[in-house]
Amino acid sequence: MLARMRREPLNDIEPIRDLRCLLERGARVFLGKTAFSELTHAGEIVEVGYDQLHDDVRAMGTALLERGYRGKRIALIGENAYAWILAYFSIVNSGITVVPFDKELSCDELVELMDRADVDALCHTAAHTAEALAAVGALHSQTGRAIETIDAGSLTSGGLAPDFLPFGRDELARGNDCYDRLEIDPQATCSILFTSGTTGTSKGVLLSHGNLTANIKGACELVLCGIEDVFVSVLPIHHAYEDMAGILSPLYYGCAIGFCPSIKMLPKCLEVFRPTALCLVPLYVETFHDRIMRAVKQSGREKQFAFAQGVCAFLQRFGLNVADKLLAEPRAAFGGRLELIICGGASLDPTYAPFYRSLGVNLIQGYGVSECSPIVSVNRNNEYKDDSIGRIVSCAEVRIDDDGQIWVRGASVMSGYLDEKDDVLVDGWFPTGDLGRVDEDGFLYITGRCKDIIVLSNGKNIMPQEVERCLVSCESIAEAVVVAGAETGNGSEHLVAHIVPDFESLDLSADEPEALAVAEERIRSEIKESNRKLVYYKRVAAYVLHTKPFEKTTTRKVKRFLLVGNLEGMRYV
Repeated sequence: MLARMRREPLNDIEPIRDLRCLLERGARVFLGKTAFSELTHAGEIVEVGYDQLHDDVRAMGTALLERGYRGKRIALIGENAYAWILAYFSIVNSGITVVPFDKELSCDELVELMDRADVDALCHTAAHTAEALAAVGALHSQTGRAIETIDAGSLTSGGLAPDFLPFGRDELARGNDCYDRLEIDPQATCSILFTSGTTGTSKGVLLSHGNLTANIKGACELVLCGIEDVFVSVLPIHHAYEDMAGILSPLYYGCAIGFCPSIKMLPKCLEVFRPTALCLVPLYVETFHDRIMRAVKQSGREKQFAFAQGVCAFLQRFGLNVADKLLAEPRAAFGGRLELIICGGASLDPTYAPFYRSLGVNLIQGYGVSECSPIVSVNRNNEYKDDSIGRIVSCAEVRIDDDGQIWVRGASVMSGYLDEKDDVLVDGWFPTGDLGRVDEDGFLYITGRCKDIIVLSNGKNIMPQEVERCLVSCESIAEAVVVAGAETGNGSEHLVAHIVPDFESLDLSADEPEALAVAEERIRSEIKESNRKLVYYKRVAAYVLHTKPFEKTTTRKVKRFLLVGNLEGMRYV
């Protein structure tokens, strides 16, 4: 464990009443400063300032109110783009509830969620017009419900919200002040956020302006940014983590945010926007690490790289950062200016943090759940423990029950779930489903997931993530998911590991007919080696090999429920 403890006071953060106040403050404090950027197809940058953001939202909000949407629900779908941001803020700041959807959902899934949320319209970016029209048409044919579509347009082609933004601007020019006069209730639901569904069930989380603004304050009190910082938004924009850590909190600090509309565009966006900060999930952190190390290995410069890392790490203890000079090439993978990575969404192996810090990039881990808006804890820039998920935000209390489960209560906790009569909150406390502990310094740790616990017939409890971390540390294993197997002849359960080989490290192609057979011998040997590091009841007894990566949510969490009980092709170690 690497720890840096300074006991610094919280960052001084101004309370914000609602998300409209966030934009008004931005236009006032950061006048003339870039808020968002996009790339055109020609690779040119188009920018939007904090003052334009405020004016655009005010105009589109006026149009939405004039057309009778106040008090209704509008679904929203699209890629990471300014058009999505414009629609989101215009909806929630006009007394309307937004229902953000994952752009990767199928038509049938969109229809189901639109019906469950009882939305009155579906707003979409220009790039997702076809999907939106198909979903609205399917909703009508399946349920008889006819809802409208709202085109949020595009910043870089075709114009923004062509049927709403010009109309709203005309209304403002005529003196229409319906948007300005509208009073926002901070406690009323402004967002229905559907969870990712790693267990197969998606729930609609009811969040208010008060929930979100409390979380903005709590997050910014712990993680410090500045007006010179540049973020690249690459995680799914409908997700609570990206919204809070990658959009709302940076807006409080006056940061600039460049949009990456798809993962294939990430290298280009990093090169052009040259971010100083990124919000990532562990898969991206691991992938960048592996690519850097693979490039170093191919160049035959492992010793030089390790020496440069050591020098950089040593000098950093004295406040000297020479990574730009000694490790310029690997830093170029991030655009050359990266200083901070905030990692969340899933558990991260703490050994990655020292690696990134040697490159001049501070990697800090946080934790959150959608029901808590979502940040519950996060490590600080200069106060962190790499195996922890950080300090608890000031807007929340955390307690650990007798079973080790984490419960959260506070201003950022949701009011409840959509259409669920039974209150999941107990005296205001929300059960996260995660297991954890708090140390003597007030740092929170995740030790597992309640639903993932494997209970053996001998009474032993196993957290599969511990075994999985051991497996993926093997050179030939890219991904691993551990589940309970069927009973063996002596009546005791055994652990089964679903494994995706690292075909690249094995110099194989997954499409080769003999790829699995060649990989299997190496993998069986490495499983045996991993077992030697584990107590007897945590050892893997059998495995199932897969040629394709496991199916994941958009925040890159494996959908475990698809693997539990699937033991076809199982072989014993």
